[in-house]
Formats: sequence, structure tokens, C-alpha cells
Amino acid sequence: MDPAPITSSGDTSTSTLSTPPAKTATSAATPPSSSSGGTGSSTNTDLPLLAPAAAIPDPPLPKWALRVLPAWRFLRGPTPPRPTLIRPLLPRLQAVPARTLKRLLPRRRHRWAAQLAFWAVWLVGFAALVHRSRFETRVGGADVLHLDCTAAYWARNSLCGLNGALCRPFEAGELVAFRCPSGCLTTKLLNPRAVGNASTVFTPFVVGGEPLRAGPADASGGGVYGVPYRADSFICQAAIHAGIVTDRFGGCGLLKQTGASPALGYAGTHRNGLRSLGFPASFPSSYVFVRPGPGVAISGCTDLRWHILPFSALFTAAQGLIASTALAFSFPALVAAFWHVGLVSDPPLSASVSGGGYELVSLVLSRFIPVIFVFYVIYLHVLGPTWATNTRLPSPPPLLGSPTGHPSSSSSTSSIPKPGGKPPKPPFPLPASLTLERTLLFLLGLWITSLTNITLDPLIPLARLTSHDISTQPGAKAALAIIIIILAIIVLTQAHFLRIEGRLPRFLALYGGVALVLITLAFAWSSTGALNLRIHHYIIGLLLLPGTKIGNRQSMLYQGLLLGLLVNGVARWGFASLLETGAGLRGDAVLGVGGVPRVLSPLSLGLNGTGLGGGGGGNGGNVTFRWQWPTPDENRLFDGSTGEAIPGRREFDGISILVNDVERARIAIPSISSTVTTQEDGDGSLPVEGQYTYPRRRVSAEGEFVEEAAGGVEWETLFVRMAFTSSERGVGDYSRAGTVLGFWPGRGVEGGSGGGGGQDEEGGIESGWIPPPKGRT
Repeated sequence: MDPAPITSSGDTSTSTLSTPPAKTATSAATPPSSSSGGTGSSTNTDLPLLAPAAAIPDPPLPKWALRVLPAWRFLRGPTPPRPTLIRPLLPRLQAVPARTLKRLLPRRRHRWAAQLAFWAVWLVGFAALVHRSRFETRVGGADVLHLDCTAAYWARNSLCGLNGALCRPFEAGELVAFRCPSGCLTTKLLNPRAVGNASTVFTPFVVGGEPLRAGPADASGGGVYGVPYRADSFICQAAIHAGIVTDRFGGCGLLKQTGASPALGYAGTHRNGLRSLGFPASFPSSYVFVRPGPGVAISGCTDLRWHILPFSALFTAAQGLIASTALAFSFPALVAAFWHVGLVSDPPLSASVSGGGYELVSLVLSRFIPVIFVFYVIYLHVLGPTWATNTRLPSPPPLLGSPTGHPSSSSSTSSIPKPGGKPPKPPFPLPASLTLERTLLFLLGLWITSLTNITLDPLIPLARLTSHDISTQPGAKAALAIIIIILAIIVLTQAHFLRIEGRLPRFLALYGGVALVLITLAFAWSSTGALNLRIHHYIIGLLLLPGTKIGNRQSMLYQGLLLGLLVNGVARWGFASLLETGAGLRGDAVLGVGGVPRVLSPLSLGLNGTGLGGGGGGNGGNVTFRWQWPTPDENRLFDGSTGEAIPGRREFDGISILVNDVERARIAIPSISSTVTTQEDGDGSLPVEGQYTYPRRRVSAEGEFVEEAAGGVEWETLFVRMAFTSSERGVGDYSRAGTVLGFWPGRGVEGGSGGGGGQDEEGGIESGWIPPPKGRT
């Protein structure tokens, strides 16, 4: 191949490398000619071969790169990237509020004065309405107990202690004035709750409302005053059931603790849209609602949340229409929504007495101060930069808070930075041509999720993302599937716009890092069993907000929805931890692990001295309950990290016994009756069977306890549940209830509320004992 000729242009300091022409047959046969001009100029045939750079082939790519490169080019998006912008609908109409304000208040300082006056009007009006709604409650001059929807006098299972010592007094001569908020009718149990041999979950919780009588039950008769409710009933739901307060506006009332229930228990009734549960046995603590006397003045009891909501919503909408900067729009809206949730629509759980009720204001303020910093970061990095550059058309000059001063009214250019130009700076002037759309979309999303307890909770039957709730709550699986589909559509749509803007790889890296951190936390701590990962909805809002930094309409709606989750979560629950203990996450749900005692048939039922368990009766009205102690192999304590048994350690060291849902005994394994059956083991004599004797009382046909047997006198119904205890870990899960049946004239055998009959090898209806079904409570 011939070398490429070097040609001179008369300047010896520069030369150009010319590309040789394609060879032909003639040129191939003709030798290169020498120059006949000046001396010393000839073609240098000894120069090295020089080829153009374009002629050097690229090295072949490895196979993995050939597979990855198309995907990378797709994720990188088009070249050059295309910004996502909104073409406003009727831009001149949307700019009317800004032009009107500018015409009415042409000077900047006047607009600022009007803005401050507007904020002051909202602040004074909101404070006055909240004070009237919450802090002016009076019931005859007495202190008023402000209750939440789940307040009760009694706690579940053994939480009230032995014989209910921690929930005393059972009876009080003084009347208690109380106030209930609105919206308590939809409050539901999230964990199963045992009532005798029945169990309920995902329902309101009211037991009683009518005394159970020896004759046919009357579920509709009687008045609302003076009828007993079991002490663990939610007071505000019981007040709705009795008609004392309403679900929409709440209200006030008077109640009195009356001590033990009627001997025959409570009847379930349906009143005012709420069905109460029945309980055919005695209980040591009850309360009744009392009619206010003629001289008792009641005022300030109406929950005004439905009156305050339009006031707060209209304030944020008006602020959105007149604001010319992202700062003036976003901060008032977020502040108003936060305080509305904290003091009005969904206040934190707090039962307080009138005069000290302002502790709620202190609690919400303690959460508001740190959330202001979070709001500022979101405004600075998400809302401001996005809103300032998301419009396609020029807009009128900024009005309020503009850093550029007051431009001439005849100016036709906009100070809104164009996409691709210099990045906008705080306070981020807003395009006036998008005022109506921005106000509608952002505030609609903000208020929907800020008022989650009103808007979403009644529609989505899924309060917690736990396996128990998903599998047992009606409609939870379908709701979860719909939520996942909607989220998938939203994520794919946002990813599409990020891709055409050329920002998708950065966001994939960001969220990939977040996912890696969450997965690491979940596995690192869950392996120890000490802490569990829980992503609260305010955390969801914070994590997903960066993905809305796109100049389209749906992003403004998503920003409002996610910030509403943040507002509701922090105002209601505070900055709850990302890692929670198992006990905190479980609440009052069953543990689901560990052994449950095997309840045996009673040694005696106290019915004419007869017994079931093969032992001697003849103990009058006493019922001797029995259970099976765990064997040494069953009672070993295992290390959660290694799965190995810990030498010398036991999982349980005692038992707790509930009779009629009240803890009546705690018995340690060494401190059991000397009459228990034992077996010899390598470690000595170990108990196998334990016993506990409970005095059973007689009941008259009128439903009163009596001392001596007489005509028409029978025995009370008993429900027994048992759980193993540990001095280190507390009480384990209780068994389901075994039933000692009660008898009285005209009703025959009474099987309890919701319990099943039947017969097995240890008892049945005919014998007066129904063994507990399998399960735990």
C-alpha cells in the first residue's frame, strides 16, 4: 500500500494529512513522480504508514456488555433529554387572581401587609373555633374527662392484675362527666379479643347494654339510662349504643361505676347502628349512664371538626390563589393541615381532664417544631424547584415576595426561569398561568391523605400490613391487590417521565440505595429478634417525594398525597421509629409462639358433688379446674439466634388462670397443690397435672346471687382460660375458654355467647362441661 502523500501549503510550520484516493488500475501501474520544481523537494517514500483514525476498528465488546448496553441506552433516555412541562389550560383565566391582586394592591409592601393580615385572620379564627370545640366543655360545673374512642375502665386478659387490682375501684359513688369525639362508631378492634367463649376482631367493642334475665331475653326493651355495660367496653362506643352521644358530633354524658354485673351477665343488643356482645356470666366491674338532673347545665360538647374543616380548607385554597412563590403557597398549607389534624380531625391519643386539656396543644407543638425543618427541606429541594419550572407558557410577573422587585405592569416577559437555564432560587416564583391547576391538584391530594381517618380508612379495610390482618380481615386481600396495581401504574408512569428527562439512572441509584439500607436493617435486626422494621406512612411519604420532582400535573397531585401522609402520620403518632420492638409492633395481639396450657376437664363441677375428671366430688359449689404442666422437654428455653436449648433455663415457670375473663390465680410450678399427679424423672419428682379450686355461686331465678339452695336456684356459668407465665417474659398466650355450664329454670342449659356445644371424650353439654377448642387468645 502506498504511503499517504504529504502536501505543503507554503507554510512549513503546518501540514495537512490528505486521504489517498481509491486506487485504480491505471494509478497502480504508474510509479509516483518526483517534483521537478525546487531542489530538495521530493516524495518521501520512507514515511511510516499513517491511516485515518476513523479507519481503526473498535475492539469487540464482551457478550455481557452487548446484553447490557441496549438496556442502559434505554434507561438513559433520548438524546438530548426532553423536559416535561405543563401546557396550562386557559392560562389567562388562571392568571386572573394574580392580576386582580396586583391591580388592587400595586405596591409590594401593601401586598405583604394584606398577606400578614390574612394569616392573622386564619390564626385567630382557627384558635377560636378549636377553643370552642375542645376547651369550653362544661357539665354542671364538674371536671370533664376527655376520652378517645378506645377508652375503657378494664384491660384485656391479665392486664388488670390479680382479681382486677390494677383497675380498681369497681364501684364509685360519684358521677363522672365525660366527653367523646366524633367518629367513634367506626373504631374497630385490630387484634382478637375474647369475651367468655367467644372471640371478636375487626368490630366495635361493646359488651352489654341490657341485663340478661332468666326469662326470654329482651334485646329491645329498657331505657338507655341505668342499663349495665361491662367495664372493658369502649365508653364512647357504649355511649353511642345507648344514644347518649352521636357519631357525627360526639357529645357529653354522665356515667357511674356500679361494681359487679347482674349475676346472669349481659345481653347483646342492637341500637343506633351498633351491635353489642352478650356475656352470660358475672363480671366484677360495670358502669351505667345516668340521666343529668334538671339543674345540670351542659355546654360546649359538640365536636366542631366538620365546621372547622371548611374553614381550614378555604384558607389554604385562598392562599394558593394569591401566593406568587412556592414558599408563600406551601408553608401555610402544610402548617394549616398539620394543626388541623393535631387539634381537630385526628388528635393524638390523650385522655385529659378539663383545665389540663391544653396538654394536647403542648403535645402537638412538640411535634410541630421538628416537622417544620422537614417541611423546609421538602420545599427547598422538591416543591420549589419543580413548581417554578413546570410550565410551558410565559406567565405574568411575580407579585408577592418576588426577589426581582416590582416590574412594570406593561412587561410581557416572565421572570420564571426557563427549563435548561439557570436553576431557580428561593423563594421560587410561581407561574401565574398555572395557579388554579396547582391549587386544585396539590391541595386535593394534601387534604385527602391528611384526613385519612375520614377519607381512606372507611374505604380501605387494611389498617396494618401484617400477615394476620391480610389473611383474616374481610376485603383486605382485594384492597391490597388494588393498592399494589395502582402503585405499580404510578411508579411506571413516573419512571417514564424521568427517563425522557434523562434522570432515570440517578433515581434508580437513589432508590436502589434506599432499598439496600431497608433490607439490611430488616435482616440485620430481625435475625436477632430484638427489633423489627416498620415503615410508617410518614416514612413512605418522605421516601417517595423525590420521585415526584417532575413537571407534570400528576406529580403535583402525588406531592399533595405524600405530604398529607407525612402530616397525618407525624401529627397523630409523632416521628415513630423505623425499628420497633416485637412487643410494640404486636400491641395486645397474641404472641403466636410458645406453649398454651392443655385445660383438662374439671375434677368437680360443684353440682350435687359430681365430678368429671375421675376424682372425688362432694365439694359443694366449688369447681376444681385442672391443667397439664409442660414436660421438661417441652419447657426448655431456646436461644433465638442459635436455636439451641439454654442449659438450666425454662420457658415458663407458672400459670395464670382467668375465670370469666378476670385473672383469679397465678400459680408457680413448685407451689402447686400436693394432690397433683406426679411422675418420676431423672431430675426428681416433676408435676404433670395442676389444680385450682374456684368457689361457684348460686343464682336465683331473679338473677341474684344467693347463699342457700331454694326453689329455682341453680349455678352460675363459668368460663376458664389459662396461660403459662414467665418471670422474665411475662404472660404468654391464653387458651380458648372452657365452659362450665349454668342452669336455671325456663332456660335449660346455657352455653354462653358464641360458644359451641358438642361432646368429646372429656365432657359435653350433657355433663355440664364444654372443653376449650384449639387456639389461643
